[in-house]
Amino acid sequence: MIHDLLIVSVFFLIFEPLFLKDKYIVFSPICIFFISFVFIYILPYYVFYISPNLSFVSTVSKESIFHGYLMVRLFFYSFVSVITYQLYKLKYNQRIVFRPLNYTFHYSWVFLLFGVFFLFFLFKLGLGVGFSPFAMLDRFLNPRAYTYIKSGLGPITFLYSAIILIFQVVITKSTFHKKNKLIYLALFFVFIIIMFGGSKSTVLRVFFLWILIYQKERFFSKSIKKKLSLLIKASLGLLLMLIIAFGLMSSQRSKLTNPIVIFEKIVEYQEEAEHTVRIVTDFNWKFEYFTVGIFDTVFNFVPRYFWTSKPYMSYFNRYWREKYKPGSVMYHTSTYGCVAEAYMFLGMLGPFIYGILYALVLSKVYRSFLHSTHFSMFIFNVMMISLIYFFVRMGFLFTTFWQIIIVGSIIWLITKKRYRFVLK
Repeated sequence: MIHDLLIVSVFFLIFEPLFLKDKYIVFSPICIFFISFVFIYILPYYVFYISPNLSFVSTVSKESIFHGYLMVRLFFYSFVSVITYQLYKLKYNQRIVFRPLNYTFHYSWVFLLFGVFFLFFLFKLGLGVGFSPFAMLDRFLNPRAYTYIKSGLGPITFLYSAIILIFQVVITKSTFHKKNKLIYLALFFVFIIIMFGGSKSTVLRVFFLWILIYQKERFFSKSIKKKLSLLIKASLGLLLMLIIAFGLMSSQRSKLTNPIVIFEKIVEYQEEAEHTVRIVTDFNWKFEYFTVGIFDTVFNFVPRYFWTSKPYMSYFNRYWREKYKPGSVMYHTSTYGCVAEAYMFLGMLGPFIYGILYALVLSKVYRSFLHSTHFSMFIFNVMMISLIYFFVRMGFLFTTFWQIIIVGSIIWLITKKRYRFVLK
């Protein structure tokens, strides 16, 4: 039984706004963590009571479930212990207060950035298809059919991620101050690219970005009732966005004819709980796993252009693909959950250490979002908050580590000049 995990998660979702009050952030890092944890590790277990044939619980032994969720609990309760202390510090630290962003942007820089983004978008879309207009249009409309092209294009992907995030923030923030139809047209253009791009992270990011900018710009109310009202409205908006995005992403793979089919697809998509249970049972930790984790993380960023014999790295490619996804193509990736990564990396201590690490990182992002007024830091915080769901799904090693470092560095280099801003 895992009822305790669900009860504690729901308790924190209720406790956080009531405890922090004026320092509470709607869709805060802590809120997103607990929602992600419930969705990834708890709901798949309860599917057994709704439709046993869809649940992994019916395919593994009770002993395996016990050992797997023992590691999940170790991760969860170490996180809860540390985040409780961090919330207490945040509540009573008088130096950490909310500070709004105090500048807007030059029109010239907004549209210059739009031009750079659009050209880079076309360049990325044309890579691997010979820059054929028809092939580029087909790739835009059917991105899943072209995922093989991403192999070897890591540096381009990192640069594109940084540019689109900066442009999203700039164009979204500008809509709060500039009543220009071109600004709204550019925002609509970015939204269309994101919704058709097939990327779940960018769909989540566009929502979290708007709600975070809205709070930083217009709505950091001290009224807990107003914040809870915003939370409810934002939750409904997020649900609508995810339904639209899921429909667009799935239209090329299946016909979503009724709610049962949609439910089945969501269950099939969320496999981390099952993978974690199987990995904890099937793999006895060895020091080799630790060294592989270090090596594959350190050298993961090296482009294949310079290292032509570079192996496909990560625990999935080294150990899990052959056992759990035999026959999958080499460019295919799969998420196995942060608890599985923690166990493979550091053994039984891994989930405990990861829980502490997650709590420290998320509390740092929380504090930084509240009091930071620097544009580069704000974008970095938005990136981190929008990736929390994927941190729980994927962990911190390998590509995730370098995504934080490289994309964060690019953001700082592009946005460090103050002359691009106009003080309010």
